[in-house]
Amino acid sequence: MIVKINLRRAREDKHLEQKDVAQKVGVSRQTIGAIEAGRIKRPDKDVLHKLANIYDLDENALYIQFGYTPASYSQVNKGNLQMEALNVLEQAIKAYIPVYAEVSAGGGMEG
Repeated sequence: MIVKINLRRAREDKHLEQKDVAQKVGVSRQTIGAIEAGRIKRPDKDVLHKLANIYDLDENALYIQFGYTPASYSQVNKGNLQMEALNVLEQAIKAYIPVYAEVSAGGGMEG
């Protein structure tokens, strides 16, 4: 079960005003109010990252709540996904581009 994080309550639990949070995050007080009220459906990830740090919240839970891929998933799997994409590309190139001969530059094939 996913529990929705109440950002207004998180702010109030830290005894902070919207203007204080806005200053720390680098946005306007109105932006913080709009995020809390749900008028901004998908705040910038950087804003969510800063809010998670200020409020001591689980950053991944906050990302998921606003429709983003969790940070831990994207960091851990980023390299794997890139390697997988390169392997697929390499296989596609080998399948469609015939190799007639190998050429070496710079003295690599001396024999």
